[in-house]
Formats: sequence, C-alpha cells, structure tokens
Amino acid sequence: MKRLFFTTIAFLITCVAGAQQVADLERTILNVHRESGMQHGMLSVCVYNMTKGQEVYSYNSQMSMTPGSVNKLFTTGVAFSRLGSDFRFTTHLGIRGNIDRDGVLHGNIYIIGGGDPMLGSYRYRQTSPDSLFDGWTRALKKKGIKRIDGRVCYHVGIFDEQPLHDSWPWGDWATTTALASAA
Repeated sequence: MKRLFFTTIAFLITCVAGAQQVADLERTILNVHRESGMQHGMLSVCVYNMTKGQEVYSYNSQMSMTPGSVNKLFTTGVAFSRLGSDFRFTTHLGIRGNIDRDGVLHGNIYIIGGGDPMLGSYRYRQTSPDSLFDGWTRALKKKGIKRIDGRVCYHVGIFDEQPLHDSWPWGDWATTTALASAA
C-alpha cells in the first residue's frame, strides 16, 4: 500500500488540476495516514501549482519534518528541471595581496562558496576533503605561495539574503563565523 501511496502522490502532483483530483489526493492521504503502521508516523504534503503560483492542496504542510528519501526525489526532480542534470556546485579559491620572492603571500586567501552543501564528500574520491584541500594546496603552490601572512576568509555572497537556515541556532552561526575569522 505504501508504494501505491507514493506512486499516487507522484502522479497526482504532476497532474492535479481539478477539484476531483484534489479530492482523490486528499482521500488517498487520509486513508494511508490511518492505515496500520502509519498512525504514529508524521505526514506532510503540499501540492503547489508552479504555473499559477498557488497552493493546490496541503495536509499538515506547516509541520516541521526531516526530509526522507522520497522527499529527496521531488527536490532532485525540481533541481534537474531548473538547473539541468549537468549542474555542479562550485567553490572557488582566490587570493588578494602580494607574493614576495620568498613565496610569502602578504594578503588573504578567499574561499568563495557557490552553494555546495558539503564542500566535498567522502563518497567520491575526487571530492573528498583530502582531494579538495590537496587541489587547493597545489593551486597555491603553482602560484609560488609557500606561506601565508594573512587570513583564510570565506565569502557566502550567493546567500546574502539569508546566510543561514531559520532553524539553525544563532550560536552555531556565530561560532562558525568566529572560527573562520580566526583562521
């Protein structure tokens, strides 16, 4: 029944247009939420018509939930649709300052974020933190930099409007900022 439920939701999300489809969706959601094994589970659904810019149906849509694997399918589908399947997050490394003849950078290194939620991953060799930092080290050495007389700074300007998620405790953000500034 659960597989049928998620298949039905995926289908209806793509074609909900009229009152009957919304009523069918609501009936399906309520039936599944009442079935054995789901009574104590959390369920939240929001169907939004992107073309009309309006909500079509919601059930517990304001409930805070940790996304599960099925939810990730929907966000992945939207990301592929909006960004394309070849899209990759990029993080750039920059420098500002002068490099003296001894290879000392008198200035700062800038890590310029591009939305990568993990800044590398152990799941893929080419994006593991060791590979990422080794690549940055090679790039700095290629510029002739052996030592840095400055700071390591980061720029998250891509998220100027909302630099942290609403649910993050302010102390986490302040601690992260202080650690990065002290580096």
